[in-house]
Amino acid sequence: ELTVIDLSGGDAGWLMPAQPVVAAPIDELSLAHDAPGVEHLARAEQLKTDGDFAGALTEARRGLYQREHDVEALNLVAQLAERRKRFSLAAIAHGRICDDNFDDAVPCLREARAWLKARDYEAALGSAQIAIIRDDGNPENHQAAGLAQLSLGDLKSAIAYFERAVELKPDHGYALNILGFA
Repeated sequence: ELTVIDLSGGDAGWLMPAQPVVAAPIDELSLAHDAPGVEHLARAEQLKTDGDFAGALTEARRGLYQREHDVEALNLVAQLAERRKRFSLAAIAHGRICDDNFDDAVPCLREARAWLKARDYEAALGSAQIAIIRDDGNPENHQAAGLAQLSLGDLKSAIAYFERAVELKPDHGYALNILGFA
């Protein structure tokens, strides 16, 4: 513990403990570490196989520290985070894949679904809308947007999204059911 001299009290001899400085995290997904020679993703896969999902998630996040835009590492982090019910972390991982792949709507849809599970409906709506822009013909994108709107209390918009999902796939049972509910 460091000590500093407090001169504000007039007595130059008064000592008080210094507050520890906490470094801000570099990234919400990755975990900094000081083991550069370790293959963290392989370790994460082994822990996952052994059933240690918490340890596997930690190792996958350490692996991501070295390769922050590696799709394999991001998918592993997202999968393990969902397994551990850390849906916000999974959404952030899917979101990074979505941001890195401008032509692919699937990661954006996965991000939206993870945000829905995390109950962050504004974020879910934004991700679903990006998925719709990228692939308007996928009814799942419209369904995700509809669920977000429904959860936000905007019934008119939710109904419009569900109707579009049913228009694209008339036998989409879930969309039909939730449209009837809305």
